[in-house]
Amino acid sequence: MNENDSVLRSKMTVNDLGGPIVDDRCRSLRIACHGDPDRCFWLRGRPLPLCSRCTTFYPSILIGLVLGIPLVITLEISALIVLISFILLQLPLVIDGFTQYNGWRRSNNVLRAVTGVLSGFGIGGGITYMMTTIF
Repeated sequence: MNENDSVLRSKMTVNDLGGPIVDDRCRSLRIACHGDPDRCFWLRGRPLPLCSRCTTFYPSILIGLVLGIPLVITLEISALIVLISFILLQLPLVIDGFTQYNGWRRSNNVLRAVTGVLSGFGIGGGITYMMTTIF
């Protein structure tokens, strides 16, 4: 990040009245997410503290963990199927991020949210499978 980027970011985090858009209480979430207001869902004129992808990603991991337990136990899924599913659920996120990073296109918050959900389910299910096979 160069000096111009930090100036732009500081302008993005200040609203029209000169007050901060991002509340100081949300600074601890910056460890888990960049929280760029351009990539966040907005509620009542303020951006959520997590970007749209992380807003759906983290809860989806938990849901994937919970839903994965009965699936893994009752279906006795093979390791190869779990691995293929994990990779397929990560591909949309990787493709979206790669194409954005290279400047080939611009993404939107809905697409980021969908890729976050898919990736979260894949990670949650993968963790569940590993935990049930280890223990």
